[in-house]
Amino acid sequence: MNDYVAHFVSLYQENDFWSIYPEEAKGFTAEEIHEFSTKLNINMFDELEQFLLHFGKCGAGIFTDDLFWFYNYYENGLDDYISMNKAWIDDMIDEGVFDESFREKKPLFFGDYDNCVFYFVFTNDENKKVWEYNETEEILKQLDYSFFEFLEYYVSLPSVVNSYRNIVFTKEQVLHSSKTRIF
Repeated sequence: MNDYVAHFVSLYQENDFWSIYPEEAKGFTAEEIHEFSTKLNINMFDELEQFLLHFGKCGAGIFTDDLFWFYNYYENGLDDYISMNKAWIDDMIDEGVFDESFREKKPLFFGDYDNCVFYFVFTNDENKKVWEYNETEEILKQLDYSFFEFLEYYVSLPSVVNSYRNIVFTKEQVLHSSKTRIF
């Protein structure tokens, strides 16, 4: 296990229902990261690149589809992720949350909570802070977290799967929710 993966393992809150499998962590190749950033028309930045290099293909139960869209099922792989990101950009503009200049900031939507709070980062922005949009309450705010700090915060929380009381997840179930179909 490399230092990057070990860092997130050290932050993880153990529980009786969900296990992590750091040995299963698998990242994108440099070529896949290039394709990802080129096709999404985003500016790759170090914190995102490191995440994709170590957890892009499998979050090892540490990062899962309960928040991160990287691990959702994509029938058409990267093309579906691109379509989803573009749709969110269009929706934010159509709903008047942002104007057309929003596209120039090259946003990357990467996750949601309960299908009503959405997370993204402007890849053209110097500070790379995570933004949160609560669609239900129509509240947009910049968080005090960089992308990396957001990852640390997420991993240090008691697992969302604790809400599934008395259901013990198998290794296969955990890894299924931690693997991407982008590549």
